[in-house]
Amino acid sequence: MRIGELLELTKDNVYLRQKYIKITKSKTKSGLRIIPIHEKIFPLIQIRMQIPGKYLICQHDEKPYNYSTYCTLWDKIMLAINAKYTPHDCRHTCATLMDNAEVNYNAKRKILGHSCSDVTNGVYTHKDIRQLRKAINKIK
Repeated sequence: MRIGELLELTKDNVYLRQKYIKITKSKTKSGLRIIPIHEKIFPLIQIRMQIPGKYLICQHDEKPYNYSTYCTLWDKIMLAINAKYTPHDCRHTCATLMDNAEVNYNAKRKILGHSCSDVTNGVYTHKDIRQLRKAINKIK
């Protein structure tokens, strides 16, 4: 998801039983979507859900991070592990991994929150949460 979507994500939009996250605030209309939770990060989401606070990702005082504060923290982590990635690079990585796993075009588009100018794919083709979970879990 986009960094802004992550930072505004409240726990009431995380559905552990169904293993998906509902994005209700996004910079685009296509960004309003459901994102399946990959089986490998599911335990991390479960732990985050048990931490006090309204937001899935929050500071110790339970307040959400703003973009600047989160990026500062991210940069410190990248420096500590000698890496040079941005939070946005995670979207590129996810898209690449899905592409390498031959995930269906429409599933990739839905998961990433991208619009489609192709009427057949954008309007008439639908993917349910089961199909999206299957798609994301193709990433190994």
